[in-house]
Amino acid sequence: MDLLPKRENNSANVVDAHLFSSLQRHAQTEGLTRTEFVAKLKRDDQKELRDLTNGAQARVSIISLKETGQNYVVKIIGSEKQLSETEAKMLIEETRTYQEELKMAGINVPRMYLGIPLKPESDTEGWQIGMVEELVGDGKNVKDIFQNPKVPPIDKVKTLKDLAEVLIALPSHKSSSAKTGVGGDFRPVNFVKKGDKYILIDTFSPKRLQEDGQIGPYIAQLEQPLTAQAMTFLCGDRRGMLSALFYFSLRHVQNDQALTQEFRRAIADIITSVPDASARDYLEQEHSGSYELTAQIYQTADIAHLSDEIQETTNPKPTPA
Repeated sequence: MDLLPKRENNSANVVDAHLFSSLQRHAQTEGLTRTEFVAKLKRDDQKELRDLTNGAQARVSIISLKETGQNYVVKIIGSEKQLSETEAKMLIEETRTYQEELKMAGINVPRMYLGIPLKPESDTEGWQIGMVEELVGDGKNVKDIFQNPKVPPIDKVKTLKDLAEVLIALPSHKSSSAKTGVGGDFRPVNFVKKGDKYILIDTFSPKRLQEDGQIGPYIAQLEQPLTAQAMTFLCGDRRGMLSALFYFSLRHVQNDQALTQEFRRAIADIITSVPDASARDYLEQEHSGSYELTAQIYQTADIAHLSDEIQETTNPKPTPA
């Protein structure tokens, strides 16, 4: 499996690059609101903006630039989140850094062509973020692959194994071998497949591992009801990451009993290959219990119900001097 392929020629067309640079300059000098940002992308009615999805963090659309024939992903982030200007600018820079960290760890991500803060349109609004990214794949994520009856079961099992291999291979954080050196929301819905490559299409909000092993930056109005500790466990700990991958993969195929059993057998084999003993023990318990704890984490958005051992790992005590 090609985890870190050679970079393709995915640079923006010269005409498009000029548009993105113009938007960047305008945001830096006069500022842009969400409405102005979208209007400038669609200038002269030469571009079509097609809504794709509304997620917890962003409104995602595909823009077709008719004069160049290029398609891009447009994200409007932070609606109703009451971000400050400082927070919006910080999150853009953190996302750029986070994407570089992911690439260094072997995770493919779309190229970001533009990231700008969008000023409020009224006194009751906060700042938002406008992003333009590379469009990768055919718009179908791994969840869609799992649920597509035309995809052979053997290919679905291979996809599950491939994604698990990516997470197992992530570098460890210095504070714990169970913790990873880079974080992320690695559920099937956040990956698309292009050939034999897997691309993480959701890199916002940035999930960077801090010196103390916690995920950051944690901005409550973006992440709540998920607590900082729960986000760290799910997105920065191999136990939480793999549990989430397995839990949602099984949910996506729950209507196919035969495939569910194939997935469960494959997952049991995958768990034996996890090198960290604590992660392996935790995953074996979760697998035998049908991921009851993982389900509870997503239902309660907290880890208060987890054992003291897990809580200590997600809230490391200072090392005695």
